[in-house]
Amino acid sequence: VAVATVPPGTVIQVSDAGVAVAALNSTVLLTELQRAGAKRMALVECLRGMPIQAGMKLTGPLDPDPQAAKSGGAAR
Repeated sequence: VAVATVPPGTVIQVSDAGVAVAALNSTVLLTELQRAGAKRMALVECLRGMPIQAGMKLTGPLDPDPQAAKSGGAAR
């Protein structure tokens, strides 16, 4: 997938190595995740209770997307 065609925050791929997420001009590989109010966990542990799939958009409290802010900044 060409990064330029994918909006930032979009999950590109989920693998044993991590979750690849589109950034502005690159891709970020997440290997640990932390939900609000929870401790940081290895990706494998997070995926047991929070299924993440390619195509999902991850958002957060600093996301400039106003729709994301209204939805509480959760994974969609």
